[in-house]
Amino acid sequence: RQWALNDWSPLLGRRDSHLAQIEKHAVVFVHGFGASLSTAVKVMGQFLALGNLNDESYWPFVFSWPTGGWAAYKYGASQAHTYSPDLIEFFRSLLDAGFTDLHVIAHSAGNRVVLGAVMDPAVESVIRPARVMQDQPRRVPTASWGHREQAPQRVQYSETPRDGVSGAEGPRRLRLQTLTLANADYPMDHFKENVAKVQALAAQTTLICDTKDMLLWWGQLLQGQRALGRCKSAMQSDQFQQEGIDLLDCTAMDQNVRFDRHAYFTFNVVIVDDLVELISNPDKRRASSRSNRLVRRSPRENV
Repeated sequence: RQWALNDWSPLLGRRDSHLAQIEKHAVVFVHGFGASLSTAVKVMGQFLALGNLNDESYWPFVFSWPTGGWAAYKYGASQAHTYSPDLIEFFRSLLDAGFTDLHVIAHSAGNRVVLGAVMDPAVESVIRPARVMQDQPRRVPTASWGHREQAPQRVQYSETPRDGVSGAEGPRRLRLQTLTLANADYPMDHFKENVAKVQALAAQTTLICDTKDMLLWWGQLLQGQRALGRCKSAMQSDQFQQEGIDLLDCTAMDQNVRFDRHAYFTFNVVIVDDLVELISNPDKRRASSRSNRLVRRSPRENV
């Protein structure tokens, strides 16, 4: 079921003149396979409570998509990207409601929904890309995650993305400030092929990975593809190198970690505090600037 925001202007503006004057950040959580809406709301609530993210500028949302039982995992995961257009429409409803900035947290197979939206050219009508991307063929995903190429076309990105008031740069659009991909059940090879598109759209992308993630290991066996959430190597593209993307390798973490090592990013205090700082502090978006709890593997790597 899709929930759209048809008229949030009374809540966001008219009833409180102070709220009408501040930038409004939407923090959207997209759950993984097998999770219900009620479970996802609890997960998001726990994250907000532990992280003390109670600033009135940040508004939490959950985008819930139909997943099914674990017996349907292989088929359901392969069809997750079909809900990506619904996610784009949800972003559009946030834009219409007066939000200016967007922070997306995706978990497990929810990354298929989110990255499907990121790869969709239609998302550019809602989100203003953060970087200029050169001409290149577009690779369009199919249900089996094969790809067909379309003819190259110029992507008109703004070189000076702003906060989204109409002007010389065109209609108002959201700014995707942070994109967090936690334990991503997403084909690693496909992500590496399209990482430049992700870097172009999001100001900062952060991958939370664990090479010992057992559920992703089983998913790899069923899908026959390496999972992005088990990656431990630096991410980069030819166009942007390592700009705007970091990988947090949590394999060595041994406290407040579930036995399957798949879903601890919302209750492990170290990760929660790091994500809250990532979202709420623009000066701490790059992992290299959060050295109080992170250790950089190499000066030349974004890991």
